[in-house]
Amino acid sequence: FGLNTGLATLPLFATGYVDPKHLAVLETMFQAPQVQDCFKVVMLHHHVLPFEHKPEFSRKLLNAHDVLQCLREHKVDLVIHGHNHYYQYTTLPHLQGPGTLHICEP
Repeated sequence: FGLNTGLATLPLFATGYVDPKHLAVLETMFQAPQVQDCFKVVMLHHHVLPFEHKPEFSRKLLNAHDVLQCLREHKVDLVIHGHNHYYQYTTLPHLQGPGTLHICEP
């Protein structure tokens, strides 16, 4: 699955945002029976967790909390992003039941 995080911003800003309508569509897709037990991968440009190596206020995903909540609730296995151009790898538990969300910037 892919999410568009692109957002027109002021010069020197690089914030992103996922349209709530797109999140709703993603949630519907995750609820489909043929997807329930699959390994789920989501790709997006902006990071879903705070990034300590660059100024966060001008580069963050504005609704990262909502996006991360959706990914953890629907047992996504892997999130790949690339906004910071800095390798990082983090894991978080799924919110409902066993499992782990792996978040990676290659």
